[in-house]
This record gives sequence, C-alpha cells and structure tokens, in this order.
Amino acid sequence: MIDRTEAIIGTHIRIAVNSNDPKAASAVEAAFDEVRTIERRFSRFIDNNELSQLNASIGQWVRVAPDLHAILRYGKELENLTDGAFSLGVKGILESWGYNIRYELAREYARTEAVGYDLDDKGVCLRGPIEIGALGKWYALDLMRESLNAYGDIFLNAGGDIYARWENQDGPWTCYLENPFDPDEAIGEIILDGMFLASSSPIRRRWRNRHHLVDARIAEPANDMAATYVLGKTGLEADGLSTALFVSGYEQSKRLTQARNIEAVLLSPSRNVFRTAGFPGKLYSTN
Repeated sequence: MIDRTEAIIGTHIRIAVNSNDPKAASAVEAAFDEVRTIERRFSRFIDNNELSQLNASIGQWVRVAPDLHAILRYGKELENLTDGAFSLGVKGILESWGYNIRYELAREYARTEAVGYDLDDKGVCLRGPIEIGALGKWYALDLMRESLNAYGDIFLNAGGDIYARWENQDGPWTCYLENPFDPDEAIGEIILDGMFLASSSPIRRRWRNRHHLVDARIAEPANDMAATYVLGKTGLEADGLSTALFVSGYEQSKRLTQARNIEAVLLSPSRNVFRTAGFPGKLYSTN
C-alpha cells in the first residue's frame, strides 16, 4: 500500500494506492505532478501564470488552452443553471473582502459585483477578473485519476473531496459526510466505487460574517445552505454542482436536483435534510 499526503493548491492532497506493482510509486508521483502543474497554471496566488495573464487581458478576445476553455464553458453552464448564483467572476468580490493566501478578512471593503465573460469556439473575452478556484482543483483530481487508471484500488482526497475505486482489496472505501455544525462528527457514510464525492460548506473558511462561497446574484456570502454533498462521474462535474447547489440555496437546489437528475444530499441551516432517491449510503441524525 502506498499512502502519501502533500500540501498543494491550498489544501491537503492524499493519494492511496493498494498495489505491489513496483511502478505504482512512480505513478503516484506523476499524479502529484499533475496537481502541481494545475496549481502553477491556475492559482490566483501565483504571478504571471496562465490565469493571471488571462485576467490581465480584460476586454480582449484571447485564445486559451483547450482544458481551460472547457473549465470556463462548464462555469458558464453552471451560471445558467443557477440563474446567476454561481459565477467564476467573483475574484473581485473575494479580494475586496481581503480574501488572500492567508484567508484574512479586510476590516473594510467596498461592495463589488460579479463579472461575466463571453466564449467562442476557442477563446474567451473577460469583462472582469475571474476565479477558477475549486474547479481547478477538481480538474486536477480528474488528471490524477487518469494517471492512476492502471491500478484498481485507489483513493484520492483533496480537502474532503474524494474519488475512490476498489477491485482487489478486502473491502471498499467507506467515506463519511462531515457535519458542518460539528466537524468532529459525520452526518452519514457512503461507499464509493468509481465515483467522485464533492462537498461544499463554509465551515473551514469563515471569518466574522464572511465566507468563500459567494451568491453572485447579491455579491454576498451564500447563507441559505449549510452543506451540500454531490456525486459525479468526473471531479469537475461533482465539485461544480456541489458549489452551484450551495450558492443557489436550499429550496432552489431541491428543484435543481430533481430537474437535472443530480444525486445529492442537501443540509439547510435549520438542519433539514433533503436526499435524492439515487444517493446511496446511510444518513445519521443531524441533531
């Protein structure tokens, strides 16, 4: 068993591979390299990288790499799905709150609106600075999974967002749904086999009355959800939907899961729980 954890892209990335193959260690290192590459390209805390160069070209049509174009296209789909609650154009809002590499909250801040962007077949034109954020992290997890496809038993964890697959070990990977009201407890458990599980909650990045999950319609923290837990076939899909449902609010998200066949568990601020029919596993009491 190879089991390693590294601090990358603002979180802890864990890779576990149950294999005696002598090439497995090299494959794990290659998977970590994929994450480092995504961090170098898309982190908003690194100067003169791919994202910062794009943000310096506001108002101009710029051709971008195919994978970045796909991320931006998916961000636009989520924006349309949520009637504007989700947006990649919240960088200015977060920075106006003092949201920096140390996650500090500014004592004073001016109200700033979310911005949009336009896409054609290969390029993008920004109307303001964008924030790739967690979508970049989940794209990195998709690349990690591809690096490890030769191994049947793998477990990937990026700050609580998980992919697991098992073929040969004694039992499957059991994953727990963190309780946003008490992170030392879980509200449920799920066995993952070939699926991604993403969750969104402000519990770990909250200061005073601010947190990092922004409802772009009002340019304020989204406070009509306590946590979302979403299954997806890809990391990008799972994470994007998890964030999109969170910022949309509890009632709207219930309708979205039913209209779009999204498998999820939603937890409201008053501890009401909504679970779609196809979401597996077991839920505990949230009281």
